[in-house]
Amino acid sequence: AFSVNHHGDLHEVEKHFDEVWEYINKYKLISNEYILNINFPRDEVKGIAISNLYYRKDQNYFTKCEEGYYAYRHMQTDFSDDKESDCYHVEHGIISICPLSRTYFNNEIKEELLKKIKG
Repeated sequence: AFSVNHHGDLHEVEKHFDEVWEYINKYKLISNEYILNINFPRDEVKGIAISNLYYRKDQNYFTKCEEGYYAYRHMQTDFSDDKESDCYHVEHGIISICPLSRTYFNNEIKEELLKKIKG
């Protein structure tokens, strides 16, 4: 699964697709046991990393405005404490490859992928 977090602009996906595909094949990361969730940063790409799935703790709520209607509010959590997370990597210019299984993120699969890369 290839995705971007910035309004459907697939420019970075197109620009770096071959590089990511070669990386996936070089380290034999494809399997029937999991899906690779690949997220691209908005700006300059500084590398590729195997990531943890960050479980967002965003706050979504409505407030009543003076005019009588309710406005949607969103407060995003800070993920800077998890430097191995997909959100952190993407925010810092790194293409994130995060293995997802039936339970979403699986640390055992992540460790297997890292062993393949590190040899």
